[in-house]
Amino acid sequence: MGTPVTSERVTMYVEDVAYKKSISEAIMTKFAKAINFIMDRIYYNERIVYHGYFSNSTFDSLATQIFIPTRCEIAYWTMTVMSTRSAGNNSMNFTVYDENGTSLGDLFSTAPIINQASISRALVGKDKDGNNINQNTTSGFTNGTLALTELQANYTLVPKITANSTRAFGMVFNLGLRPLE
Repeated sequence: MGTPVTSERVTMYVEDVAYKKSISEAIMTKFAKAINFIMDRIYYNERIVYHGYFSNSTFDSLATQIFIPTRCEIAYWTMTVMSTRSAGNNSMNFTVYDENGTSLGDLFSTAPIINQASISRALVGKDKDGNNINQNTTSGFTNGTLALTELQANYTLVPKITANSTRAFGMVFNLGLRPLE
């Protein structure tokens, strides 16, 4: 395995590809940089939405399963609670199953948590660079810590509400995955 070409946004010019222009190392480098730039930015987003009131006892058995078709890394995640109503933990995690259906445990060793009374659209998570995301919340939150950073092909994620405050309303969880193959 060689040294990767540095990812860079480059502009191709008519002069680079003019009729009867020979292909040079310079133009091939431009192509390689541009392709790597695009590849570094391919993500797919899995979104779990619980409309209305949510509860750990109500929704776990009805949860959508997320099938992972190819080896990928967890690039970012966000969890939003539309209205917290009263104080208390609002949290969600995922059970990870391998290709044989064997549970590998939880995706998060510490799940994201929002715990504040009377907050609308509270958002926590991590961006693709590992920076914390905290919006509309000033205290009583946890951004979450991953137990697994990479998922193998044919894994399945099953979301589960792990905690909910009284009358909390509407939860949205975004999970950004970056293919590694």
